[in-house]
Amino acid sequence: DVLEFSARVAKLETLAPNLQQHEEEEVNGANKMMTAYAALLLDSLQQYKDSSVLGLWIVEALTTLFHAGGADQQAEFSVPFFHAFVDVGLTFQSDDLPNLHMRVLQGLAEVASPDCRLCDPGLLDYVLDQLDQNRNKLNTLTTEHALAVLCMLRSPNRVNEQLRHCLLVLRGLKSEEHLCTRAMVTAAELYTVVDRLVAKERQSREQGNFYSSTFDDAAQSAFLAERGIPQSGVDVRLVATVMDLYPQNRKLAGAATRTFAAMAKITSKHLQDIISGEIRPISNALHEHARSRSVNLHIAELIHLTAQTRPDLISDGLIIMPCKS
Repeated sequence: DVLEFSARVAKLETLAPNLQQHEEEEVNGANKMMTAYAALLLDSLQQYKDSSVLGLWIVEALTTLFHAGGADQQAEFSVPFFHAFVDVGLTFQSDDLPNLHMRVLQGLAEVASPDCRLCDPGLLDYVLDQLDQNRNKLNTLTTEHALAVLCMLRSPNRVNEQLRHCLLVLRGLKSEEHLCTRAMVTAAELYTVVDRLVAKERQSREQGNFYSSTFDDAAQSAFLAERGIPQSGVDVRLVATVMDLYPQNRKLAGAATRTFAAMAKITSKHLQDIISGEIRPISNALHEHARSRSVNLHIAELIHLTAQTRPDLISDGLIIMPCKS
């Protein structure tokens, strides 16, 4: 019975003794057994793809297999498992099955690798739909998994909605320190995607492929406004607020300064809001985490960008800041 088999594999305490036994009986026996189990589960998933209960247990079993394997085994499993989880999620996307979707998002986040980016284009819509429709049902860990998938995808499609969910976490879940860190890391990647869109648009206009050959600050702001990218400064203030709440958290400080460095590249207003209004939490982060490579790197990027594009914002305090590191 496939369901019973999936439930047994999903329990690590049941799986581990079998792995040890096969490893003792044969060289690489555990790896061979896990590969056989994975093949059987993936084939069963294709054969009974309309069963949500079986889909849930197979996702759970495949996730357990992934964690039980070594680095080489995980590299082998990553892409097929990821695609299997995407298929399950898209098959039941419109069904009210919160437990299934939680397991799918967890599995996607845990097996994801750079090789998984070229997947079904419906994945982005699936993740955003789950964040929209099940906002009150998803726990903080599942929300973190969803943001991790968005961070891995780095998709330019619906980038404004992706950023909105990151900012919603910073606004409404400030008490979740780890989740805020994940939201800022994802936001930093998405702002980098926006920066590439801006660079592509600038190049297009300069090459004469557009009705206007200029792409000044006003044109750039209009371009971002059409795509729903926040420019009111609320994103800058949310990041600064979270930095003030957790000044001792090194990882959060690194994520925050990374987000500031990415934000500053997309508009001159973002850069001005950061340098003129939020230099205090940045200075505090440098003071508290002077040995953090991430904090020092991204603050240096921010100061370098300011010197290049807005030298009028350079102050004595900003000049002295790199000397602290």
